[in-house]
Amino acid sequence: MLRLLPLLALALCVGMGQAAAKYRFAPFKDELFKYPKVLSSGYDGAFTLVEFVQSRDLDGRDEVPEKKAKAKYVSLDVDQKQKDQELDEGKLKVPFVEVGDINKPVKAVFIFVHGDKGNRFQGVDDWTFGGNFNRLKNLMVRNQGLYLSPGVIDDKETGKSQVRLLANEVIKNSPKALIFVGCASSGGQICWSLFNDPAIRPHLGGMLLLGATTGYSFVSTSPSPNDPHPIPIYIGHGNQDKIISWKIHDRLFKTIEALRPGYPIRFVVFDGGKHGTPMRMTDWRLVLNWMLEVDGV
Repeated sequence: MLRLLPLLALALCVGMGQAAAKYRFAPFKDELFKYPKVLSSGYDGAFTLVEFVQSRDLDGRDEVPEKKAKAKYVSLDVDQKQKDQELDEGKLKVPFVEVGDINKPVKAVFIFVHGDKGNRFQGVDDWTFGGNFNRLKNLMVRNQGLYLSPGVIDDKETGKSQVRLLANEVIKNSPKALIFVGCASSGGQICWSLFNDPAIRPHLGGMLLLGATTGYSFVSTSPSPNDPHPIPIYIGHGNQDKIISWKIHDRLFKTIEALRPGYPIRFVVFDGGKHGTPMRMTDWRLVLNWMLEVDGV
């Protein structure tokens, strides 16, 4: 028998439905990829010091150290949706690997930009970095998303134009999708370029700097207090990184905290970690769901 609900009960049901409708990344191998040990935190949780121990977090996770993760960290079903593609506009070309379909509307997109000596295949390698890129691919595809790993010529104007072309293709096909861009090493300059691009910025759901460069002076990159669309920033860096010092982001983080307290930024330092550690250790789901919370979706 169909019965009318009292108005209060109906309102509660509607409210519960709205709460359940929030877009979040569902769990996937969370127990395997959560931070092993938090040593300290500060700035109301914006700063976290995470322990990195090579015997546990590298040797213990890899069947072949730095080359092949143990099978339990990897799920290869996602590779059925993986293709090597190329996008061009005039003389500008960008080769990229997609996991999903760039031509179909999605809810979220993650673009990974490699650093110097990297290539488009680095960000889709299932077995390196302890299987962490495989987890990211799975998180995106399993949650109505798209994962893209472009190959860039450099971290200067050409490379920036290549990633901008790819981002604009995403916007054309999925205008309502949030774009998360993660940049490793020297690719950080491309992240900052997108961060400051007035056409791309409204579509950004967050920026992830993974042992990356800053690209600009610390003061000029600090967001304006009047910024109507604060882009969440995640910084992951190993404090034993000999290629790019973690201290440049320590200064950036503290500058942003001083100039705009409460700006959505998270700084995770991996104690004992080296240059590639953030790509191995970053808890993607934790970071992305925090960014979605900030974005208010």
